[in-house]
This record gives sequence, structure tokens and C-alpha cells, in this order.
Amino acid sequence: MKRIGVLVVSGAVLAVVGGLGCAWLVKRQAIRRCEFQILSVWPTRYSLLDPRLLDLEVRVGVKNPNDVDAVLEPFRWHLLVGETEIAHGERWGRLEVPAGRETEFLLPVRADLWEGAKSLVKAVIDGSAEYRMPATVYLGTAFGDIEYEVLIERGRWTSAGGFEKDPLPE
Repeated sequence: MKRIGVLVVSGAVLAVVGGLGCAWLVKRQAIRRCEFQILSVWPTRYSLLDPRLLDLEVRVGVKNPNDVDAVLEPFRWHLLVGETEIAHGERWGRLEVPAGRETEFLLPVRADLWEGAKSLVKAVIDGSAEYRMPATVYLGTAFGDIEYEVLIERGRWTSAGGFEKDPLPE
């Protein structure tokens, strides 16, 4: 009789832990269907004393079409103006995107403009620059990370699964 009680309690504990693990995995896999977009890029500091550096604030939108919350952590990115990479980096920290909702986050970026500094700065300041941000989102699992590639662009929602969405009307 004692043995049956231990088995029942053990089974209940495994069911609860397994259920939590499954929910945890579902939240992280939901990032695959999320859509990303560069919402804005603002220059925050530029000095003629060091013309190769330009500090930017990049606002990235994330839209979660899933019926479960999605978790983004970590986030590796490259920022391109036209075909020129001007910065790259990583964003660490957990970002939870509620089911059926949109959220955004800011990326402080220090761009190195050594090559083509004048034309890139002009394009950023006058708003004519075309931005692209190839990024990798990670699904952390007990067995290691699973990577998903996403290309984030200004004016177009894209998902980590590589599905393009129609651009937003301007």
C-alpha cells in the first residue's frame, strides 16, 4: 500500500514537472512564428572629432500571432545600411511577448562608419537609409539551444521561420 502511494505521488510530481517543462518549451518555440520589424532608427550622438562613430537607438517591434506567450532570449544581430554592415552585437535578457500582442525593445547601437562615413551619416540623418538586421533568435532547451534566423527590415514584418509579410502602409 505504501508503495502505491509513493508511485502515485511520484507520478503526480513528474506530471507537474513535465507539464511545466512542456509549457516552457512551447513559449520558447512560439518565437518562430513571431514577426519582427525595425520601427525606427535615431542617431543619438555623432561627433566630427571622431567621425567614424555614430551612436544610434534602434527600436525593434515584435508581433506575436500565437495563442501562447513567446520568449526571446538572447538575440544576436547585424545592422546594415544598404549593403554595408555598420554594427553588430547581442541583446541579453529575457523579453516576453504576450500572446496575440505586439511589443518593442530598444537596441543602443554604436556604429563604426569608417568606410563611407559621410554618405551613411547623411542617409541616417535625412531618413533615406534602408536598414536590415539579420538576427538569430534562440530557443533554449534542456538539450541546448536551437537557432532560428530572421531578417528584420524597416517597413516589413518577417518571422523567424523566414516567412515574409506584406509591408505596412506608410
